[in-house]
Amino acid sequence: MLTSPAPTTVTARLAPAEQADDVAVTTLLNCHLRETLGGALDGCSPAETDAVDLLTLRLARLGLEIQVQRTRRSPTGQHAYRLPALLRTAPSAPAVPLDHVTLATLLGRELALSHAGDADLGGFVAAVVDSTRNVARFLSTGSTPSSPDGTAPGPTPFLRAEQSLRIGHPLHPAAKSRQPMDAEDVERYSPEIGRCFALHWFRAEGTLVEQDSAWERPAADILADLLVSDAEVDPALPLERWRRRGDALLPLHPLQARRLREHPAIRALLRKGRLADLGPQGTPWSPTSSLRTVYRASAPVMLKLSLAVRITNSVRCNLRKELARGAEVHRLLDAGLAAEIAERYPRFRVIRDPAWITLRAGHGESGFETVLRENPYFAGDTVDATVVAALSQPTPAGGPYRLRTLLTGLAAAEQRAVDDVARDWFRRYLTVVADPLLWLAGTHGIALEAHQQNGVVELEGGYPAGFRYRDNQGYYFKASHA
Repeated sequence: MLTSPAPTTVTARLAPAEQADDVAVTTLLNCHLRETLGGALDGCSPAETDAVDLLTLRLARLGLEIQVQRTRRSPTGQHAYRLPALLRTAPSAPAVPLDHVTLATLLGRELALSHAGDADLGGFVAAVVDSTRNVARFLSTGSTPSSPDGTAPGPTPFLRAEQSLRIGHPLHPAAKSRQPMDAEDVERYSPEIGRCFALHWFRAEGTLVEQDSAWERPAADILADLLVSDAEVDPALPLERWRRRGDALLPLHPLQARRLREHPAIRALLRKGRLADLGPQGTPWSPTSSLRTVYRASAPVMLKLSLAVRITNSVRCNLRKELARGAEVHRLLDAGLAAEIAERYPRFRVIRDPAWITLRAGHGESGFETVLRENPYFAGDTVDATVVAALSQPTPAGGPYRLRTLLTGLAAAEQRAVDDVARDWFRRYLTVVADPLLWLAGTHGIALEAHQQNGVVELEGGYPAGFRYRDNQGYYFKASHA
């Protein structure tokens, strides 16, 4: 029988590396149980276990049994666990301690044996290790959101929430894996550490550029304005002359620039002078929760950049079809849909992606694909806007979610029961978020992939009052409404 100390509920009692290990174990087990329904709570008496719940997990194909302490039970399956985990090869065999790496290997092997086809077990374990290392780094510092341009006394509430997601998706086993970023890259470009950085710019001949804009002005003009009006840009650059000549200024994430400069097609354009590397220029931008979308409070747009980094399940490069979809949706909204939404649901809005630009360099995507996204949260903005994931983000060692802290604070201020406040809060959330989403799907056949990182909820007095949807990848149109 597993014996261990009573669960720790104060996160500060654990070192960041220990917290990160527990996060890894928690996500691995919750994902495994969600996929296989293979876990059962062991019936242990409080006297034997110091009131610790135990999860017993039987890996039938490997002939192994794992026990681990559960520090929080959740009706939605988002339990919390604490190391040590113990492994037994037989009921009478001695227990062997497991770390998160061995646990990931065993769970991955068990699943691989139960499914036909190839399984990249080594890649899976490497992603878990990378994610755990990054979480430990994020927890060691805490997020101090950047305010790079000095236009506000501090970061907007929007940016503060965007840079607060230190744990990541609670049901992804490697939510903070960022391959192939090394430790220095993670330190320099991670929103969780509150970093900001200058973008890397290129000048391109106009004939090499492809763009579209549903705004009145072309994407290239808007990007040029960002540099022309920026006092931090090298004054020796003849920006206005380039603009008059029809050249375009293209921003890249520094990591993407480092990669593309070595691409043969890009190197050929640089040698011919049709493309020029301007290096890092201008006032720094802050990465948002997606890592690749950057924000500056004083800028009229956010920039959704291509970034050849694997985050969760995909490499985050913009596709041509996604570029076009953003402009198409903007035109659809302007054709009357936005007015209809505003009449029915005045606090439900779409953060639009009306313009895009890229460099033509061979077939398909070049890696320069950039989306211009409207920025509704300017410097000095006081709207309490928070990405929904920041409210529901798990905390290490079974601590309270931000939403729970918010609800208990409201209950104390209003002198009401927490359960009553929670019901009222959720009703308002359904009204401002779920109602318009369901109406759009049912009436117009437009389904929005409004998961917790794609939605920004606006709070007033702590309660949901508005909602903004974002993501040009997440629009689905029913054929029956075409």
